[in-house]
Amino acid sequence: MLRDLYFTIFEFVRTFGALQLFFLRLLLHSPGVMFKRFGLVVGQVYNAGALSLVIIMICGFFVGAVLGLQGFSNLARFNAEDSVGAVAALALVKELGPVITALLFAGRAGTALASEIGLMKATDQLSAMEMMAVNPIRRVVVPRFLGGVISMPLLAAVFSMVGLLGAHMVGVVLLGVDVGSFWQQMQQSVELADVQEGIVKSIVFGFAASLLAVWEGYNAIPTAEGVGRATTRTVVITAIVVLIFDFMITAVALKGDVMQQTRTVELGTGLFALLGIGALFFLTTQTTGGDDFSADEVFEITARFENVGSLRARAPVAMSGVTIGRVTGIKFDPYALEAIVTLDIDARYDQIPDDSDASILTAGLLGSQYIGLQAGGSDTYLEEGSEVLFTQSAIVLENLIGKFLVRSGSDNDSD
Repeated sequence: MLRDLYFTIFEFVRTFGALQLFFLRLLLHSPGVMFKRFGLVVGQVYNAGALSLVIIMICGFFVGAVLGLQGFSNLARFNAEDSVGAVAALALVKELGPVITALLFAGRAGTALASEIGLMKATDQLSAMEMMAVNPIRRVVVPRFLGGVISMPLLAAVFSMVGLLGAHMVGVVLLGVDVGSFWQQMQQSVELADVQEGIVKSIVFGFAASLLAVWEGYNAIPTAEGVGRATTRTVVITAIVVLIFDFMITAVALKGDVMQQTRTVELGTGLFALLGIGALFFLTTQTTGGDDFSADEVFEITARFENVGSLRARAPVAMSGVTIGRVTGIKFDPYALEAIVTLDIDARYDQIPDDSDASILTAGLLGSQYIGLQAGGSDTYLEEGSEVLFTQSAIVLENLIGKFLVRSGSDNDSD
């Protein structure tokens, strides 16, 4: 239990650090892409922004209509029906516009970005770019990231404007609110600071949603199931992050207005932030590692390899495509000059022949590595403390490329 908790915390911290480094790489390449490959960015703005306009406008109209209906119903109790426009405008510009747009963006454009990049990885297109000395981050990821960042504030503005139209249709046309009072109250109530708060939120949400989408796609397991999981994580994690940032930005914006900087306010803000981090931590425990292996009882076996490549602890152990265990440790034998890999196998699978083969395989061309077992024909089975005698080390792509180049050079010299 403690070991699993340690690995989970370690993986969460490692993933968070890798995300920050990935974000810095995107920022590093962004200026060059904006000036040298602006056409790619424009194309991604169209894909992420223009193609999302229909759902943004439909949802914005009906959200504004509901605000007009609910606002009129509640304000009528205080004979303040003329303030429907002000209530709808403040709700849309400061809160509902950026937040709902970000959630819709994650569901429509974010999933498209993640699945597109994930499928490019699964079909080895990104690997092919690397083989041709083309940086996939610069060529594929950065334009999509910038397209999402640019599109998000524009979509939020469209959502708010169409929402105001919906509130006007319900409040003025259907419920009979005076049109002059509707727009005058709105102009008097909405200040520049309110608009700026909405703009800041939409920009921050755009960075968060776009970063998480391209990150999940770029790091997806190169299988159909892996791409599906990455797409799901994109929506779930983006929704949580958007709501966390929404609370934090709102707290900062209201601190000098209706909130006082007291210990209670600071404690509440910190508590909500910690709850959000805890939610992300929980999602990490459910999604990292990639093996989804859990067993009440296991037995431990070992295997020796000349080269383990990039195999890591917690990598899955599979047999016939089914995960039956995981790697728990890798150490080096200084006498035999080999790597000793320790495996935990689910105790339910206690009839694996002891002459089975263990190979280090790779998911896709450059995906994560795992242990694959191929059944032998012995009548005796692997048990606690057994050692797999027949192993095949990891195939290192760099060595294959080097051998190919050397062989090609030798053939040319002989000709």
